[in-house]
Amino acid sequence: MARDQEATPLQIADIRAMLSRRRRPALAAAVAIGLLVAVLPSLLLPPLYRAEATLTAGRGIKAIELQRDPLAGLVPDQLVSTQRELLTSQAVLEDALAMSALRSNPTYAAAADPVMLLRKRLGAMVVKGSWVINASLDDEDPVRARDGLQAVLDAFANRQASDHRARSEQDLATIARQIDAVSQRLATARMAEAGFRSAHAIASINPDQNHLTTRIANVAERLAQLDDRIAASSALIQQARAAQQLTDPKQRQAAMLRIDTISSLTVVGILQTELFRLEGQEAELASKYLEKHPRRIEIANHLAAKRAQLDETITAAQVSIEVAHTALLEQRRQLDETARMLQGELNVYRERLIELQQLGQETATQQRMLDALMTQQAQTRSTADIDDRRMTVQGEPRSSPVRRGIGLLPTLVLATVAAAAAAVITASLADAIDRNVRNAAAIEAVTGLRCLAALPASTLDADADAGGVAAADALRALAAALRLAPDGAAPAQVVVVAAASPADGSAAISTRLAAAFAQSGLRTLLVDADLGDPRHAALLGDQRSDGLAELLAGTPDMAPTAGVRQNLDLMPAGGANGASADLLHSHCLPEWIAHCRTSYDAVVIRCAPADDTADVLLLGGVADAILLLARQGATPVDALDAAWARLEPLRSRCRGFTLVQQPAG
Repeated sequence: MARDQEATPLQIADIRAMLSRRRRPALAAAVAIGLLVAVLPSLLLPPLYRAEATLTAGRGIKAIELQRDPLAGLVPDQLVSTQRELLTSQAVLEDALAMSALRSNPTYAAAADPVMLLRKRLGAMVVKGSWVINASLDDEDPVRARDGLQAVLDAFANRQASDHRARSEQDLATIARQIDAVSQRLATARMAEAGFRSAHAIASINPDQNHLTTRIANVAERLAQLDDRIAASSALIQQARAAQQLTDPKQRQAAMLRIDTISSLTVVGILQTELFRLEGQEAELASKYLEKHPRRIEIANHLAAKRAQLDETITAAQVSIEVAHTALLEQRRQLDETARMLQGELNVYRERLIELQQLGQETATQQRMLDALMTQQAQTRSTADIDDRRMTVQGEPRSSPVRRGIGLLPTLVLATVAAAAAAVITASLADAIDRNVRNAAAIEAVTGLRCLAALPASTLDADADAGGVAAADALRALAAALRLAPDGAAPAQVVVVAAASPADGSAAISTRLAAAFAQSGLRTLLVDADLGDPRHAALLGDQRSDGLAELLAGTPDMAPTAGVRQNLDLMPAGGANGASADLLHSHCLPEWIAHCRTSYDAVVIRCAPADDTADVLLLGGVADAILLLARQGATPVDALDAAWARLEPLRSRCRGFTLVQQPAG
C-alpha cells in the first residue's frame, strides 16, 4: 500500500526540469504572451505629455525660540511624506479640478471619478535623503498638463496656509483651556497646603529642628543628670548596706561614719563632739576612780546614751538616703514616659511633614506646568504668522515636449516576466494532463518503495562503456544498494528486474546491472526470462538459438554461455521453435536457480513487463530481491499501478525501484 506523501514546495530545479520536458509548448506560449504584452500597451494606452515641478521645504524666517529645543526648525522625513500625502489628498485635487481647465479634457469629462483619474495621473515622489518632492502631471495636451499642475500646486499652497491658520488657532485654544485647568489645580493645591499647615500647627518643616526636638533634647539632658545622681545614690546605698553587714557595733558605726553624706550631717557632728568630750572625761575619771565609782558609772551611762543617739541618727540618715534614691528613680520613670510621649509626637509630626511635602510637590508641579503652558502660549502666538515647514515651488512647472508613454525598458521587463510566467504555467498544465511518470516522487507515492538509483538516459545503451562516468557510477550505486541486506537479512544473490511497461528498457538495464556486478569481481549470471521478447542474445552477440526455454522443457545438458564478458555468463531465452511462457511453471526452474546459487555470486533475471503478465510472480518466488524499473516520461502511471497491484504477494521482496531519466535538453 502506498505511503502518504507530504507536499513539498516546488524548487527551481523542478521548474527547470519541467520546462525541459515541455519545452515546445512552453516556448510557444512564452513567445505568444511576450509579443502580446510588448505590443498591446502601445495599442491601448494613449500617448501623454508630462509637466514637472519641484517643491522644497521652507527654510526662511524662523520663530524666536523662547526655550531651548534642539529639534526646533528641523524638517524630518516624516514631515515631507506628510506634505506629499497632502499634495495628493482628496480636498486638494477637488480644488485643483475646480480652478483649472482639466475638466475640459474629454477623458476627465467621461471619467466616473475625475478626482481618482487626476490622482492616477499626478505623481509625487520624495527624493530620498532630502526635503524635496518632485511633482508631475500627465495629460494629452502639454499646455493643459502644465496649467493643471500649476492649479494643483496653487490648491496645495492654499490648503497649507489654511491648515496652518487652523492649526495655530486650535493650538492657542487648547493651550488656553489647559492654562485655565492648571490655574484651578494650582489654587486648589495652595489652599490645601496652607490649610494643612494651619490644621496641624506646623511652624517648621525641618524634621530635625523644631519645638518637639528641642523638648526631647532638654529631657535627654535632664535624664543624663538624673542618671548621674542615681548612680551616686546607688553607691551610697551599697556602702551603707555593706556597713550594716558588720556584727561589731563599733565597727559598724565607724563604717557608717566613713560615708561622707552621713558624716557631713550637722547633728552627727555635734553628737560626735559630745561623744569625744565624754570619752575624755571617762578617761580622766578612770585614772582617779575605780570602775564602780558613781562618777564613772554616770559617765558610762552618758556615753551609752550618746552612742545610742548617734546610732539612731545614722539609721535615720540611711533611711533618708534610700528615700531620696527611690524619689530619683520615680523622677527617671516620669522623664522616660515624657521622652516616649515626645518621640511619638515627633513621629506624628514627621508624618505630617511628609504629607505637607507631598502637597508642596503637587503645588510645585502645577506651578511648573503653568509656567510651561504660559511659555508655550507666548511662543505659539509669536509663530502664528510664521510657517517654517511650508513646501514652496522652485520655479514654474515645466512641460516636457516629448510624448510620454510606457518606456522601452519597463515594457521589455514586463514582457519577459509575462513570457516566463506563461512558459511555467503551460509546462505545468502539460504535466498535469500527461499521465506518464514524471519523477521518483510519483513512483514512491504509488509503491511506497525507495529509489535505489536514478539512471541517466544513456544507461539504455547496453554497451558497458556508454554514458561515461555518470552512468557507471549510477549502476555501481544500484548494484551496491541491491547487495545491501535490509534489517540483517542475507544479501540479495538472485535479483529479478521487472519493468513496469514494455518501453522501460529492461533488457539494457539488466545487461548493464549484471555487468556492474561482474566488474565488482562477482561471478555473475544474466538470465533472459522474457520468453516472449528475448533480447540479451542479440545485445551480447550470442549466436546460440537454445537457452532457458529448452532447459525448462527438459532438454539435457543446457548450460549458460560462458564468458560473454569478464566474470559474466549468459543464459539466453532460447525457444527458437516457439517457446511458451507456461514453461516458467516447470519444476525445473527452482531446481536450476538453486543450482545457480552454488555456481554464481550474483544472478540477474530479466522478466516480461509486470503490468500484463504473471511471469514476475513465478520468477520473484525463486529470487531474493525484485527491482521495479520505470522510465521518466515513458512509463504510464496506469501501468505502474497495474504492476504494483500484480506484485502484491511478493511486495516484501521488492527492495526498491530505479528510474531511467529523460535525456537532458
